[in-house]
Amino acid sequence: MNEFENVKQALQSAFELVDAKGITTDGAVATTEQVQELFKENLVNIADLLGMEELYLD
Repeated sequence: MNEFENVKQALQSAFELVDAKGITTDGAVATTEQVQELFKENLVNIADLLGMEELYLD
């Protein structure tokens, strides 16, 4: 998981995922579940940076 220093970096990474024409993991086209996990990692990091861990810990 990427650890971002600030919310701007985490959001920029999420926007890059949205704009990607193709996403690969381990040399193969990413599955829907893998892409969802990438987004979830970004959202968890943003929540951490904002002090809102309860959003994903509940």
